Amino acid sequence: MRFERLKEGFVSQRQPNTRTSIAAGPRAVETGTGELLCSYIVQSSLGINDFVPTLSRSKDGGETWQEQGPIWPHLERTHSLFGSISRADSGQLFVYGSSTPIAQSGETFWSDATQGLKQNQLFWASSKNDGRSWTEPQPIPLPIPGAAEAPGPLCVTRKGRWVGCYAPYNTFDPNVSVDRGQVVLIASYDEGISWQHTSMLRFPQPDAV
Repeated sequence: MRFERLKEGFVSQRQPNTRTSIAAGPRAVETGTGELLCSYIVQSSLGINDFVPTLSRSKDGGETWQEQGPIWPHLERTHSLFGSISRADSGQLFVYGSSTPIAQSGETFWSDATQGLKQNQLFWASSKNDGRSWTEPQPIPLPIPGAAEAPGPLCVTRKGRWVGCYAPYNTFDPNVSVDRGQVVLIASYDEGISWQHTSMLRFPQPDAV
């Protein structure tokens, strides 16, 4: 498969030395009205625990973009959220990712000593009006000990099954034993009320992920 570059440009350009200097983790969907909606997270600096999920919208097929702003501005000081947007066949939009509590401004989410993430949890949220408003982030209990890295979106199958995946990570606590050599699949058959899990990929190296 080959891709031909037709055009290129910027969805968002950040201002240095601000609380939103860095942009990462972009995902895009087409809404029911034909607009493009791109999700990404902004943060003050690499390694800082202050991820803010943000949206930009395009009405001309990606030629120009207008920033809609943070999805949950009221959570910026208390929760660091890394999430990706996706769309179901019904047109309903979802954001899925990880949520890490913020204890103090400027703290890190990474520990060199344990090679781990600050303890977090998974979450999902949805929108039924093309991303103009969203439900509050809903927690997904982690099925095994450890923190979670979830860089991908939630998939909703034609039969209504919600499917996501994540990689287990060490935490700041060296006493927590984490089964890292796998990618975990989580699934819900009742629209996020309850969740099941299984090992999606298993690797021979115990710390492969």
